[in-house]
Amino acid sequence: MHPFSDILAILALGFVAFAVGRACLRGLGIQPRTTAEDLALGAGLGLGILAYAVLVLGLLGVLRTWAVAGLLVLFAAGGARQVPGVARDLVRSVRGWRPGFWGGILIAVTLIAAATALVGALAPPSSAEWDSLSYHLAAPKVYLRHHRIVYLPYDHHSNFPFTMEMLYALGLMLSGHTLAKLFHYLTFVLTLVAMGAFARRFFPAQPLSGPAAAAIFATIPLVNFEAGTAYIDVALGYCVLLSVHCLGASRSDGAANSRWLALAAVYLGLAMGIKMTALVLYPLLLVWVAWDVLRLRAASSPEAERPPRAAAGRQLLVFAALAVAVASPWYVKTWVYTGNPVYPFFYSVFGGRDWGALQAEMYRKSQVHDFGMPSKQGDMPRRDLVAFLLAPYNLVAHPNYYFDKHGSPERVWPTSVVGPLLLALLAPLLLLRRIPWIVWRILLLALAFAVSWFVMSQQSRYFLAVFPLLALCAGYSAARIMATRWESVSGIAGVCLGAGLATLLALDGLTARELAPAAFGTVSEEAFQAYNVGPSYRAFGFLNRYLPSTAKVALYGEPRGYFLDLDYIWADLGHSTLIDYLSMKRPEALLRRYHELGITHVLINSRYAGGLLDGQGPEGRLVVPLLERGALQPIWEGGGVLVLALAPTPRAGGGE
Repeated sequence: MHPFSDILAILALGFVAFAVGRACLRGLGIQPRTTAEDLALGAGLGLGILAYAVLVLGLLGVLRTWAVAGLLVLFAAGGARQVPGVARDLVRSVRGWRPGFWGGILIAVTLIAAATALVGALAPPSSAEWDSLSYHLAAPKVYLRHHRIVYLPYDHHSNFPFTMEMLYALGLMLSGHTLAKLFHYLTFVLTLVAMGAFARRFFPAQPLSGPAAAAIFATIPLVNFEAGTAYIDVALGYCVLLSVHCLGASRSDGAANSRWLALAAVYLGLAMGIKMTALVLYPLLLVWVAWDVLRLRAASSPEAERPPRAAAGRQLLVFAALAVAVASPWYVKTWVYTGNPVYPFFYSVFGGRDWGALQAEMYRKSQVHDFGMPSKQGDMPRRDLVAFLLAPYNLVAHPNYYFDKHGSPERVWPTSVVGPLLLALLAPLLLLRRIPWIVWRILLLALAFAVSWFVMSQQSRYFLAVFPLLALCAGYSAARIMATRWESVSGIAGVCLGAGLATLLALDGLTARELAPAAFGTVSEEAFQAYNVGPSYRAFGFLNRYLPSTAKVALYGEPRGYFLDLDYIWADLGHSTLIDYLSMKRPEALLRRYHELGITHVLINSRYAGGLLDGQGPEGRLVVPLLERGALQPIWEGGGVLVLALAPTPRAGGGE
């Protein structure tokens, strides 16, 4: 489809999702205060329902055109009654919107940032989208080829919660990777709307706080980059924001306390169904709810009808159980497939199919040791109190240490930048008076989440779960400072905010400029990927053109299987125990295992294969002898990528 058609498609799907979600909100008795709040809450709920519906189709083995068409018809019918009200509210909201001069400037900055992110969404998935090409898009593509959700023994990521990947599967089926990526971009736009709604509800005395927060969040290069990819971290932040929004509303809107709590639990469950890192937030938000429930009971006067202790406990239990219930389909599926509900984590406790202690240790090291500020004594990131206290500064000043560089540690990627605005604007909150209670709650929540992030894996994108909340606190801080009666302070703050936003926007523009030719069709996708992904893309093209559909490829050092239209496995030792290299004494044992797995060809990307072609490592000591003896024969070579056949195969096409 043409990019413009994909934009129309995502607008239609988003509108239908909003209509369905709005109907559910009305059924729960939730009456949002503003159109923005209605849109943010309703669309999030509707997209979640749509994703879970695709999950059901996948588990039933009917990921086919007729089934998806029927699902969309049912969805449209379910939201049809809401359409007149939705259209009327949107028109009324736009007509009555008066952001003011500075608010208009901040909104203009946000729109420009959203436009740069859209360029990324319209462009083909590039080499920078490593995880998209490895599993966020690749696994759904495999599901669609089999018309069902299948167990992928070589890819432990496919056993993660896959709520967003169900939407990506829908996008791939209806159009292709552009529509799939636009689902994540849609959650980015909805996050901006949700931030505006949050500020309107909780910071009514500071009208600039919403526009400032949205501009700060949208211009962060890391966020802007992710919004245009088929990753999941922005969507996670969106659901976490909605959950906290509902928790705040449950305290400020006592009449609908239980309903708001239930809705908060649903969004928390959706967050846990998007990414396992949200499991850390589960106990933290339970403490939030427990505190509010107990506070409400203690604050009730003796004359008033105090909520009984059992009722307070029941509210907490319902919140906890409902969040688990919403997230549980993914963890139950993973438990059934692997024997471990949080596979591949906690292998020493739960074990796990096609996984071992060696793979668990290699994965742990890749998550813990590869990210964070290295110590002066060596290359290992520090894990002490001083390092924790310095982490906010280091994340801003040295972003490359917290970003997956995929073999390019020397390059400072613009997309890794977090920027100084969050840190610079959060600090003044310690000096301001009469800070809203929810700001302090958010800061405590973020601090607790930061501890787990620091200990487990210091990847900057893993912290995106709380970025929208922190941006709201920063926006509130900016609004308070700019509204001060001291004009010199207000002026300096405005200049610094403007300079910071302009700098970050320029970095966003650099990324968009690289992707624009492919996004708007001035460069063909084939040419773009051949240059961007390089020889691996050409090798994948060769395999797709010349191999029969029954072929199966073992990939070494090249997990980006999205480009393959054939069956494949990741054959590296660290990915699974499918091939037990350590127990194999002779190369013939590997050859036999290839045949048992149905492998007909092997692809090796020497850049990431860790010296395999030099005979290094458990894989290299077995693969190289097979190559030397002619059991594996080269049929394509170029740019450090080698394609081998297990049986004599005449050359088809030329290497490079």
